[in-house]
Amino acid sequence: MVYVISAVVGVIYGIVAGLIKYVLVWRRFIRPKKNAEEIHRAGIFVRMALSHVLNAVILLVVFLIRDMIPLDFVVTIVAAAAGLAISGRLFSTKKFSGYLIDQASQNTL
Repeated sequence: MVYVISAVVGVIYGIVAGLIKYVLVWRRFIRPKKNAEEIHRAGIFVRMALSHVLNAVILLVVFLIRDMIPLDFVVTIVAAAAGLAISGRLFSTKKFSGYLIDQASQNTL
């Protein structure tokens, strides 16, 4: 039973941390302001690198508190990594599919 609880806690932690990371790092691209500057490649690459560093920090937190939580460490960290991956795919896919739908509706008018 501790494995199931560890997996659920890890996935929830990963998804929530991934959501917060996605909003904080990619907010400028999610909802750009009307008078916003042009987006440059360097800004995207910096955000991608920052996203990878934040993923490592999120998993480092699980590693550092492994002795404080009564959960199985391996299951929790693997589930947190899976939650991060799932959240990254879900949020970016939702944004991309919304963009495609908007482009398609503009082209048919």
